[in-house]
Amino acid sequence: MPGEEYLFQVEREVPGFGGMYYDDAGDLVIALRDLRLSATAAAAVRPHLPGPGKYGQPDGPAARIRFRRADYSFSELNGYWQRLNQVVFEIPGVVSTDVDEESNRVVVRVQPSVARDVLAAAAALGLPEGSVQVRTVEPFADADPNRPPPGESPPNPLSSRCCAPGPASRSRRRWTPGCGRPRGC
Repeated sequence: MPGEEYLFQVEREVPGFGGMYYDDAGDLVIALRDLRLSATAAAAVRPHLPGPGKYGQPDGPAARIRFRRADYSFSELNGYWQRLNQVVFEIPGVVSTDVDEESNRVVVRVQPSVARDVLAAAAALGLPEGSVQVRTVEPFADADPNRPPPGESPPNPLSSRCCAPGPASRSRRRWTPGCGRPRGC
């Protein structure tokens, strides 16, 4: 996944690192397969953060770092995502795919009629059951491939700061180095 090389670097330092994201309160949540590596993970992640504040801001109230158990490492999920992407976009009605660090799953957004087809494709590839989550979106006409699906906000290329949570469906934000904003802003 371009722009997320730092996640692989953290995983090299912390085996079983499953990714990270900012929660609704602006605190950083780090997913780990082995929670005994929490201190090591915090030390490995800190150099990649834009700042110690909420949502990674350089100033303001300090963010806490919390930890949660992950079922998959980031590299495992990325491998599943890459394999699935080779076949899933051949299924009409597939809208997007992503490694979702919050759910610790590969997420595929689809129109409702193709959810079973996507899960069947994941099973045919031998991906672990439960590693792929299908989320349905309402069908839409005149889809522009350069715009996000309905209900999602487009990125703001002019923003150099992390944004606050938006609508409930997109309230958790993840910062990506180099872009100056969390993903999904």
